Amino acid sequence: MVEVHAFCDIGLSDYDGVLLDQFGVIHDGKKALPGAIRTVKKILDGKIEIVILSNSSVRASGTHLRLKSLGFPADRFLGTITAGEHAYNSIKSQIEAKTLGRKCLWLGRLPGREVYDTYTQGLGIEAVSTAKEANFILLQGTEVVGRDSHSEKVVGYSFRKTGEIKGELRNFIQEAVKYRVPLYCLNPDRISLTPDGSHQYVQGTLAYAYEDALRAAGVDNPSRLIHLYGKPTKEAYEMCLDIFQKRGIQKNRVIMVGDSMEHDIKVY
Repeated sequence: MVEVHAFCDIGLSDYDGVLLDQFGVIHDGKKALPGAIRTVKKILDGKIEIVILSNSSVRASGTHLRLKSLGFPADRFLGTITAGEHAYNSIKSQIEAKTLGRKCLWLGRLPGREVYDTYTQGLGIEAVSTAKEANFILLQGTEVVGRDSHSEKVVGYSFRKTGEIKGELRNFIQEAVKYRVPLYCLNPDRISLTPDGSHQYVQGTLAYAYEDALRAAGVDNPSRLIHLYGKPTKEAYEMCLDIFQKRGIQKNRVIMVGDSMEHDIKVY
């Protein structure tokens, strides 16, 4: 393993494509990181293609617009793949194949209405308020249970700060375990960094807690009910490599730049 201390330590002449994570690599969620815009432009000016690969629950078009608003030349990127886009395509294909029903228990964020709308448009899902009614659970956030249903419940504490399973989230897991409802997680990360440098618990932590609860209830192979999207799944990387390949760039000429061994790297 070669140790590098900065992006400029990488010999980019050895590559024709760069897969870039976004949060923690080129921006902090609110502003571009120092030197990031300049570095991205330098890569592109060197005739090296860029694809963004992010575990954001937002679909690709939303991420593209956000990167532009932060000052990045997103229109010059070859493509964008997010966990949200990966999940949308997977769920859409399953619904169209009639292997998945349309009744969805949505766990979301406040605010987060615009993310919900980008999913419902084209999927034709029916929002329900309980796991008993649901064909599947869509985990986009941890602040509200049953988004857009007749009785959505706002979580009465900050799961992001504590990572604790209690109150509304404990009740959600208990009911979901009872009915063995499959869960689709739009961001498999367990922990993320905030702009002030502190840690917060995110969707992956809740998804794995649900898997643990299924296992404790005696469910065989509980991971079959947990669907994770984005990095480091093989499918997400293959989607990105397909984009490069259409431009004639082979996978051995592509490098990935991320900020987490757990969230970004897996050997297949």
